[in-house]
Amino acid sequence: MSDNDDAGEESPLRVMFLLGRGTDAYADGRLDEARACYEQALEVSGGQSCWALHHLAVLARETGDFATAREMLARLGDTAEALNDLGCIADDEGDPVGAQEFWLRAIEAGSADALFNMALLAEHQEDVEEERCWLIRAADAGVTQALINLGHISHEQGDVDNAIGWYLQAMEHHPDMAAFNLGVVYRDRGDALMARAWFLRAADAYNVDALDQLELLDDDVA
Repeated sequence: MSDNDDAGEESPLRVMFLLGRGTDAYADGRLDEARACYEQALEVSGGQSCWALHHLAVLARETGDFATAREMLARLGDTAEALNDLGCIADDEGDPVGAQEFWLRAIEAGSADALFNMALLAEHQEDVEEERCWLIRAADAGVTQALINLGHISHEQGDVDNAIGWYLQAMEHHPDMAAFNLGVVYRDRGDALMARAWFLRAADAYNVDALDQLELLDDDVA
C-alpha cells in the first residue's frame, strides 16, 4: 500500500475530526477558529464535504457575508437544505418574495424546515390561517417547535382545549416551553392548582420564567 493510499484512508477521519472541532468552537462562540476548522475540512475533502460547505455558509450568513454564504450553498446544488438556507438569506435581506420562492422549492425537495419558515412568513404577514396550515404541515414533518406555535395560535383564539392538546404533544421535545405555556393556560383559566403543577414542571426543565410565575401565584394566594 502506498503513502497516497494511507492518506486516502485517513482523509475521511481527518474531515470528521475537523468538523467536530469546528462545531465545538462554534458552540463556544469562537467563530474564527470554527471557520478555520471548516475550511481545513473542506480542503482535506478535496472541496467535497457537504457539511463543511454548509457550516461555512451558516457562519458567513451570521456575519452578514451573504455573498460567501451564497457561494458555499451554490456548491451544494439544489438540495433541500441549501434551498432553505438561500430562502433564509433572502429573508434576511428583506426579500420575502425571493424567500418564498426558495422555500417552496425547498419544500418540493423535502425540507421540513422550509415548511416552518413559510409559517413564520405567514405570521409576519399576519395571515393566521395560512400560518396554521403551514405549521400543521411542519408538525407532521417532525418540526416539534411547530407544536408550540400551534398552541399559541389556539390559545390566542380562545380555543383552550386545542391549545392544551398541542402543548401536551410538545412536552417530549420542549418540556420547558410546553410546560410553561400549559401553566399560563391554566392560570388564565383560574385553575391555580394546575397552573402551579405545570410551572413547577417548567422550572424543573430550567425555565427561569416559571419561577417568577410561581412567585406571582404565591402572592395571589397570600
